Amino acid sequence: EQALVKRKMDNRLYKAAVTMDLEVFHGVRRINGDIEDGSIIRPDDAYFLVQTPDGSNIIHIALQQGKSQGERFVEEALDSFPSLIFQADSHGDTPIHLAAQLDNPVSQAFLRRFSGVYIKIRRQHTQGVLAQPWKAKNSKGNMPIHEAFRTNNVYAALALLKIDSDAAAFLNNLGETPLHVYARCGFFPIDRGDQLFETMIAHNISAAYARDKDGLTPLL
Repeated sequence: EQALVKRKMDNRLYKAAVTMDLEVFHGVRRINGDIEDGSIIRPDDAYFLVQTPDGSNIIHIALQQGKSQGERFVEEALDSFPSLIFQADSHGDTPIHLAAQLDNPVSQAFLRRFSGVYIKIRRQHTQGVLAQPWKAKNSKGNMPIHEAFRTNNVYAALALLKIDSDAAAFLNNLGETPLHVYARCGFFPIDRGDQLFETMIAHNISAAYARDKDGLTPLL
């Protein structure tokens, strides 16, 4: 594990994540000096778990690109290296935080796949407490559900409520529920906003009356 901390992502893997090149999962051409000799090598699993200097892993990078062809890249990365979902970047954002912030085809593919990947990990996890990334706070003190409301990402907000219905009552470091963030930052289209509000209340009606650190409810 310490070796992984010291080991940083090389240019080849970074470029593969940016261009969403699936071939990187099946092997890369061996290079002798500056010349490709044509032989194919398959890096070990640890190679795909390294991060950039800012803490991004290959899923963070693909999410930021957001192109539709990145859906398959993210799906294969999750299937092959599920532990990537636990890695946080220098802002404390795990991939699910980033997926909550970004509304694009890749983030939606990630959110659709997340529950199945987590269930698979949980079944294989036999010792200790397994982290729950959707409950983790980033450097802003927000959980993914707060980030979804902060960035007006309806798709992510609804997906996160499906992952954990208790998310409607999660508190960030300001003592805000997602509805507080919605009241402060929400610019959803009226129909989507109404749908989201009704879904939140259905999951936890008390969230509408919860007070933040300033004593305010979402309706005040």
